[in-house]
Order: sequence, then structure tokens, then C-alpha cells
Amino acid sequence: MVAAKKLQEFSYHYFTEAVKADPEYANLNDVQIDSLHMGTWVVATGVAALMTSGIIHPSEEQIIHLMKDSIESNSLNEMNQLILTYKN
Repeated sequence: MVAAKKLQEFSYHYFTEAVKADPEYANLNDVQIDSLHMGTWVVATGVAALMTSGIIHPSEEQIIHLMKDSIESNSLNEMNQLILTYKN
């Protein structure tokens, strides 16, 4: 459990710094950054789980496209808000 917490903290810190450094996302507030991080984390871990189990076999280009689509998706923003209500 400690390792998972450290991984999540590292991921969040790295993600937050990258988002704040990107002019396109620099104006996001902390709640929006948290929401974006959780949404992309859910998509990334979901894709990884499906790949590991052999259910899907996307190319690197397809994974990149999927992640970009998830970031830009309005429905993901709604999902992110739902995720945040169940966080902690």
C-alpha cells in the first residue's frame, strides 16, 4: 500500500508540474488539475489492464490518440467530477 501511495504521489506531482508548464493548461485551477489527473490515470490504467490481459492490442499511436481524446473529452470532465466525489 505504501508503494502504491508513493507512486500516486509521484505521478500527481509530475503531472501537476507538467500541466502548469504547458501554456494550454496553465490556467487550470487545482480542482481541474486533480480532475484531469484522475481521469487520465483511470484511462491509462484501464488501457494497461486490458493490454495486460490480452483483451486489446493497441499500437503506440492508438494509445496516444486515446489519451489525447480522453483529455479533450467533455464527457471525461463529467466522469472526473464523479471520480472526485468518491476520492478518499
